[in-house]
Amino acid sequence: MPWRLGIDLGTNSLGWWAFTVEKDGPRWRISDSRDGGVYIFPDGREPAKNGRVGDSNAVERRNARSMRRNRDRRKTRLRAFMHELVELGLMPKSRDERDKLFQTRKGEDPNHSNPYRLRAEAVERSLAPYELGRALFHLGLRRGFKSNRLEQADDDGGKLKKRIDELHKTLSSRTLGQFQWARFQAEKERQKSGQKPSGLRFRGESEFYPDRDMYATEFDTIRKKQEPHHSLKPDDWARLRNQYVLFQWPLKPVERGFCEFFIEEQRHWRDTPIGHDFRIYQELNMLRWVDADYQEHC
Repeated sequence: MPWRLGIDLGTNSLGWWAFTVEKDGPRWRISDSRDGGVYIFPDGREPAKNGRVGDSNAVERRNARSMRRNRDRRKTRLRAFMHELVELGLMPKSRDERDKLFQTRKGEDPNHSNPYRLRAEAVERSLAPYELGRALFHLGLRRGFKSNRLEQADDDGGKLKKRIDELHKTLSSRTLGQFQWARFQAEKERQKSGQKPSGLRFRGESEFYPDRDMYATEFDTIRKKQEPHHSLKPDDWARLRNQYVLFQWPLKPVERGFCEFFIEEQRHWRDTPIGHDFRIYQELNMLRWVDADYQEHC
């Protein structure tokens, strides 16, 4: 005997019911109920809070995966950056010698190897090769905020925009390295006077925050001052700048997918005239109307 199955799919439930049907003229009508039920399953979300739907259980996993990916990319970039500096003679080949450059020797002025001092002096005097390498490597550790948007908007930066604008005003004609070196010296004076230091890192409730343009400006200023005193070629400077200090992974392009009918060809872009025509004809083709006798017509 002919029968039909009705299904109601919800966010965390699946309801179903089976009916026996029989022919009544041109139409089918329900003659009897056979069986039905409902299956409840977890909806894959956290419990609702404050009147809003809970987040998906995959959010936490996705965030952790994103953090791991960013960490691995950063470590890979810095390893390649250090290898490039070694090849250009801006860092020692021996790892032990490189480690000594990053440490303060006993009895030595702690400001001697301070990267903020080197970055500030890089725009004022000629640096030795290893000093220049130390300054550039420190410049590439943290590169500030950069939007992933294709076009810059007035509100780009969100909550950081106000802090970025304040730092731009405070820098004036100084580089970020000069500003940080002045802050470092001020922090030392605060410690000597017994005051609690506020820290140099731009984080938490700091009133300032840098963007990528500040690091680009500082690199270009350092290059302008140091280029006549070193044997680096223009291509070397450009590679250090674009591939290591300022590099950002491009966004993954959105795939169009393939046509349902010509499965070997990709779909056309939706914003083209032929795409609009297709959607109009598709909607018209799907329209139906039912007369008083419940007869469907195209």
